Amino acid sequence: MTKVGHGHSQGHGHDHGHAHGPYDKHRNPEDFARYLGKLENPDREEWQMPDRVVEALGLGEGDVACDVGAGTGYLALRMARAVGPSGAVYAIDVDPRMIEEIGQRIRATGIENVHPILSAGGRGGLPPRRCQ
Repeated sequence: MTKVGHGHSQGHGHDHGHAHGPYDKHRNPEDFARYLGKLENPDREEWQMPDRVVEALGLGEGDVACDVGAGTGYLALRMARAVGPSGAVYAIDVDPRMIEEIGQRIRATGIENVHPILSAGGRGGLPPRRCQ
């Protein structure tokens, strides 16, 4: 089974960094360190309820999941736990800095089934396995 998640939900009424400019070419605030702080703020868990989001995806052992717009891997790492070591999560983002952040988090957590993919310039960036 393949599932798709998305790390940047909209319309929730909370400012997670996109409300203030100036922006870079990826529409992320230019103050990247501050933006990362907002993305990883513990308050985010209260309003976004990431564990409930992952549960709603219905992921099971061995599934393949894609997190498009993965950012720092906030949801991708949770999805990876849900699919287990025999599953895979493809964390796709257009910003190379986000891909680097995901890589750091993968190394820090020891989770081996998250595969960051840079999708830059509208070329490439597709997972090697089907995601729906």
